[in-house]
Amino acid sequence: MVDPWEAIQTDYMPTALVLDHVEHEINEVLGGVEVTEGVRRPVRIVLLAGADSELYSPLIAVYILIIL
Repeated sequence: MVDPWEAIQTDYMPTALVLDHVEHEINEVLGGVEVTEGVRRPVRIVLLAGADSELYSPLIAVYILIIL
């Protein structure tokens, strides 16, 4: 999942708010992750990493998920 939300904010976003946003998008908007065919489960985001404009590349984020 690549999400430009943090990059388009006008102010600095604390990591906790970014984690909350990503968790909401995955769990509420997408309905969790598919763990078996047709079965979706909520996840908890425990690590979020990305590239910023200093690297001269589009925002790329990697999410490590824990399936609850």
